Amino acid sequence: MNETIPPPGEGQKAKVAHAEALFRQRYPAFAQFLPLTVGVFDTLHTNHPEVEIGTLRQVLAKHCHQREYLQGLVKSTHRHALDGTPVAELSDTHRRMAIAALRAMETARRTRKERQRAQQKLEEEAKARKLERAAKALAPAEPPAAPKLPVQKPPEARAGVQIIVKKRRHIVKTA
Repeated sequence: MNETIPPPGEGQKAKVAHAEALFRQRYPAFAQFLPLTVGVFDTLHTNHPEVEIGTLRQVLAKHCHQREYLQGLVKSTHRHALDGTPVAELSDTHRRMAIAALRAMETARRTRKERQRAQQKLEEEAKARKLERAAKALAPAEPPAAPKLPVQKPPEARAGVQIIVKKRRHIVKTA
């Protein structure tokens, strides 16, 4: 049985993983994330007819969009054959496209991190509110407040009334 064909019943992801592992094992340029020569798809399809075209497209797309490959495009001056030998000069357009893709990846990573931090903060706040509500529910209920009695004004505040206290008797005189 051929080693590149995944066992029956496995899906497309398994096929891609098997083909990718095979290419990294057999081809140094693939394993080292060197910029690949234009037309590498045809070479791989010729060398590995057992790998479906759709699977081969997915493997190459995945490989060529990885950070390591894009960094290799930025650093390298040449494109390489599958065996790792330089074959053609790398264009500045492709290098600029790789730089733009790396910047977009970094921006997306930062945005994702900020969203994760914000989500974590919201979850922590929600947890704190939940704990606070639970603590209030468990706290003993406060006794009902005593009824408020009307406040009497001090004698000086009552107009025209004078109170004289003599031996525990109240004598009220009006002015």
